[in-house]
Amino acid sequence: MLDWPAFVNLIRQYGPTIAALLVIIWWQWRHIDRLLERNASIYESHIKALYETQTRLLDKLIGPQPSSQTLPTMEQLKAVASNRGEAKDEPEVGGKE
Repeated sequence: MLDWPAFVNLIRQYGPTIAALLVIIWWQWRHIDRLLERNASIYESHIKALYETQTRLLDKLIGPQPSSQTLPTMEQLKAVASNRGEAKDEPEVGGKE
C-alpha cells in the first residue's frame, strides 16, 4: 500500500523543484520544435534554389530535354486522348485502306 503521508511530504519537499524542472523541459521542447521548423523551411528553400540552378545550367549546356519538362495537366492528357480517338476514325495517310 501507498503511504500517503510520506507521499504528501515528498511533494511538499520536492514539488517546487520538480515543477521548475518540468517548466524548463517544456520550454526547451518548444524551443527545439521552433528550431526544427525553421531549419526545415531553410532546407526546403535551399533545395528549391539548387533545383532551379541545376535546371538553368542544364538548359544552357544541353538544351531543354523532354524528360525535364513539367508534367502535363489532366486537361492536356484528356485533350491528347480525345485527339487520338478522332485520329483512329480517319484513314491513315499513305497506308492501307
